Amino acid sequence: SHKLIKQSIQLGHHYRHAYVDPLHILAIALHEPSCCLVFDALGVDRGKLLFKLENALSEEEKVFAGHTVVDQTFHDFLEHCKDVAYQLGSNYIDLEHILIQLAKTKYLPSEIRSFWKESGSCISKPSIFNINKR
Repeated sequence: SHKLIKQSIQLGHHYRHAYVDPLHILAIALHEPSCCLVFDALGVDRGKLLFKLENALSEEEKVFAGHTVVDQTFHDFLEHCKDVAYQLGSNYIDLEHILIQLAKTKYLPSEIRSFWKESGSCISKPSIFNINKR
């Protein structure tokens, strides 16, 4: 999970986005082999999600003089991942905790959040995770 977080920050820098937010984590997760296996097993149409994700990334604010910074929503998202980890009996954030939080976070654009519901994939069903929504 540390690698996923680090790569999402690098992605924000690469695209010269003003802020790194949970959208960048999802972008990296969609290309991470073990995450892809989970998405496929849950019935997520990664092609459609990638299309929506690329549109959302293209709308992110860019910075031309200055530095990309990690947005507060990124920190809040990771705190929520930590809460998920504790609820599942872990003392640290692992990949599954990030994926669970990506499925229920309010910190992704509405077109991405609505994708979970529209897709009919298992990831849209709260009971699959049995964790309080946040």
